[in-house]
Amino acid sequence: LVDHFRFCVGLVADRVERARQQKEEVPVRDEELVSLYEIYLCLLLRGPSLLHLQESDPGDSRLIHFLLKDLPRLKWLERERSRSASFRLTEESRQLSAALRRRGLDAMKPVITGICFCHFASVSTSRDAASRGPTGVALLCVPEEETMASWTVEEGAPDESLLDSGDGGRLVTRKEEDPFSPNQRSREADETRNASWLEGVSGNVTPLVPFGESRRRIAHLKKAGWVVLPLFVTQWRQLRTDSERDEFLRSLTNLS
Repeated sequence: LVDHFRFCVGLVADRVERARQQKEEVPVRDEELVSLYEIYLCLLLRGPSLLHLQESDPGDSRLIHFLLKDLPRLKWLERERSRSASFRLTEESRQLSAALRRRGLDAMKPVITGICFCHFASVSTSRDAASRGPTGVALLCVPEEETMASWTVEEGAPDESLLDSGDGGRLVTRKEEDPFSPNQRSREADETRNASWLEGVSGNVTPLVPFGESRRRIAHLKKAGWVVLPLFVTQWRQLRTDSERDEFLRSLTNLS
């Protein structure tokens, strides 16, 4: 896998270099360049170390430089900036910004990290190289087209394949809580209370899980040490008043 990735990155890098030398248009689509950067992130964050490109290797070092300093990351940044600009124009952005301000969470702003565009995020100010604390808190809006109910049709039971610790909606960063720890029991109590409140809003408590790109972004952020708060747009749009939005946000962030 990694050798094939090396071959693809090297091939694209050579094409880009030749096009520049000959003053021609780069013969690679923007989507392909973005895909290279995203595959690099996936291997780096979720693959075993043997699948990582090695900076100590001269060949890999050239490929890493191309991925991080050249067109793959530049085109990726263009796309994420476009997504950020588009989100800021939405009604959800306006409503969430106001709700966060009312909760005293003014520090949470739209942010483009090295992993993805976060609809709202704040970086931990006390984090240092030796810290085991979270990188920060990221609130990601999961669009309706990337949302599914986690109940199976046949048995009415949660589909565990969708609720794995890496990609599910729980706030897990570095390791799972001990199921008998006070923190875990408190978290379960919070989730029960939140589900009961959401039942009054949505009419049911069917758990929602992200899939597609939202699923991948959440998993990558968690691997990088972020606390991730998935906000399902399909639920948010059911809220009609500021008080409902404030209560929903309080439940989501487990604030008292």
